Amino acid sequence: MEEPAPKRVKLENKVGISESDVGITEFVNADVAGFDGVLKQRYTDFLVNEIDPAGNVIHLLDLGPDVPKPAKDGERQKEDTGEVKTAFEVDQSNKDMLTELVGAEFYEEIESVWKKGGEVVSPESFEEKDRRTQVHVSIRNTFESRLDSKTLDDNKIKVFRSSGESRRNRNQKRPVSQAAKDLAKIVKEKYGEVKDYVHMAVYKENKETMNVASLLGRFLRMNHSQISYAGTKDRRGVTVQKFSLYKAKIDRLVHLNAALKGISLGNFSYEDSEVSLGDLKGNEFIITIRRLRPEQIQDLENGLNNLKEKGFVNYFGMQRFGTFSISTHEIGKRILSGNYKEAVDLILSTEEFVHTPTNESDSAKEARRIWKEERDAEAALKLMPKQRSAEYAVLTVLTKASNDYFNAIMAIPKNLRVMYVHAYQSYVWNCVASERVRRGLQLLPGDMVLENRSDNDGLRQPVKTLTQSDVDSKAYSIYDIVLPTPGHDVEYPADLSVYIEVMNRDNMSPVSMERNVREFSLAGMQRHVFSIAPHLEFKVVRHKNVNDQLVYTDLEKLRSHTASTYRDVEEGDSLSVVVTFQLDSAQYATMALREAMKRDTGRQSAMMAVAVDP
Repeated sequence: MEEPAPKRVKLENKVGISESDVGITEFVNADVAGFDGVLKQRYTDFLVNEIDPAGNVIHLLDLGPDVPKPAKDGERQKEDTGEVKTAFEVDQSNKDMLTELVGAEFYEEIESVWKKGGEVVSPESFEEKDRRTQVHVSIRNTFESRLDSKTLDDNKIKVFRSSGESRRNRNQKRPVSQAAKDLAKIVKEKYGEVKDYVHMAVYKENKETMNVASLLGRFLRMNHSQISYAGTKDRRGVTVQKFSLYKAKIDRLVHLNAALKGISLGNFSYEDSEVSLGDLKGNEFIITIRRLRPEQIQDLENGLNNLKEKGFVNYFGMQRFGTFSISTHEIGKRILSGNYKEAVDLILSTEEFVHTPTNESDSAKEARRIWKEERDAEAALKLMPKQRSAEYAVLTVLTKASNDYFNAIMAIPKNLRVMYVHAYQSYVWNCVASERVRRGLQLLPGDMVLENRSDNDGLRQPVKTLTQSDVDSKAYSIYDIVLPTPGHDVEYPADLSVYIEVMNRDNMSPVSMERNVREFSLAGMQRHVFSIAPHLEFKVVRHKNVNDQLVYTDLEKLRSHTASTYRDVEEGDSLSVVVTFQLDSAQYATMALREAMKRDTGRQSAMMAVAVDP
């Protein structure tokens, strides 16, 4: 007996991007009731650990060898030559890090304070809290607490001698370079000879993968091409993933742990090859869902058990479409259509952030307003923070040629340019997948499956189109069905009508996906329509404070020497559930939980209401 087509569930629709805007409309089992709850109230509620190609979950197991401490003031040390040296010297790697953060000119002023006394105030304001923290830590590390710093009301940083430093004999300090030599010796004994690549686990809190890579590049003075990783991870969460660095040294990376805020590096090794994009099997998630309603606990258990047994629709999740009230796929659509002016205007739009409006500085908002109302790129550029890399790049080009919209788009960092057009591919795939789900939860003649069923989704996978005999053979299930994202080098199903209908609305065609710009000429890839969340487990926790952290992060486990997942919390009236499961790469945990909860995962939905971390 054929299963009926799944029922559709009406979800809440609030200001900003909703699921229906990007083609997310269906469920595997709409008859199972959902439940209320909040995701990512704290960033420690969303733990993600990469799974390597061999199936091993990557955890932060160590932070490298301890950094040898320089001798205390007044101690006299002899170098190998036997010459006595007692004057303090700034370590070059620390100097490089601080210079990268504050600029060469301000660094020289800081060093002058150390040598001659007085104080100095930065010429620029440091609007982002993380960057301010990095500057303060780097100043202390570089001058070994001989200098101190504070943030002023306008977010500029004042640097001055630390208390008591003027009374200290500055010429009674062992050169820090000796400590560096000691560390290099320890590293060589532990890790062996230097090879082309350093592999390491990168632990990050509430930061985007690309921002971490950019920060490492600045500190280490590396080109972005020297830094690689297997996949990107969400910002709001605590994640552990594998990175590789070309022509790096472990002893220098160990020093970075003291300077980095919310980032820890460990599990170091020298290797002959790099970590490439896609070098992972998937991810393990430990997710805390808070603010549960006691009367819905049975619905919660039914929903999560149904997710474990029946799976979910493998949509591209809302993260794929950005945090603005204008979806990134709308920008991608303009780029693919060659309408670069509209793409630029959307990037510089005055639309509010959907996620956290205060996340953007007043100067950035004013820059957007100036562009919209006055079309003055030069004035807008002066106010746009460099951290808004896409907007800053676009405005930089437009100050030189006001109508050069194509080159303005091409000035955006490549990873962001490609993100826009991939978002449009994802939007089309979501729409097509929704239509396939509406046709029923059973195999149909004409469905496509991968010829090698052990393969994950990917480029140019050989596919097989099922016949009625294949369907009757019971050799395949709905979890084998794949559909392609639109592209010029991918096999489509025989019935292209849904692709044509969706893309015709945007004046595009699924069979005309080649473009003059290579990175906008999309090949396409096969993606499974349905997926299962294997090894799913959950635990309902009653606790006293609604903001209690319920699980340990990897860094906390390392520091407290515990193997336990759950923290001890006082029992109370607050109700949460901790859900643990694994997914293949490029699958979205929020889409799995959506199936269980039957709630919209848009940024403004009740499910995604984010509180400020205490």
